[in-house]
Amino acid sequence: MEYYLGIDIGASSGRHILAHLEQGKLKIEEIYRFENGIKKIDGEYCWDIAGLFNEVKNGIKKCKSIGRVPKTVGIDTWGVDFVLLDEKDTLLGNA
Repeated sequence: MEYYLGIDIGASSGRHILAHLEQGKLKIEEIYRFENGIKKIDGEYCWDIAGLFNEVKNGIKKCKSIGRVPKTVGIDTWGVDFVLLDEKDTLLGNA
């Protein structure tokens, strides 16, 4: 069976939704959820990018632990925040 993973990162929480087709119908299941929110980092309020990345990886690890490795992964976020990266993909500041 082929599985597809959708990761939704919202302003207060995030979740991993695993989907597959069963007899022509889409079946979905929330397999992982985590808290999210603004944090004070280096004296300014911002998103914890490293923490979010770890939670994304934790949810993918959960897929593996239950034997449902996704064929594809899509991530949806609030879409208006950004970070700048240098030529080595290192964060240049907080989000």
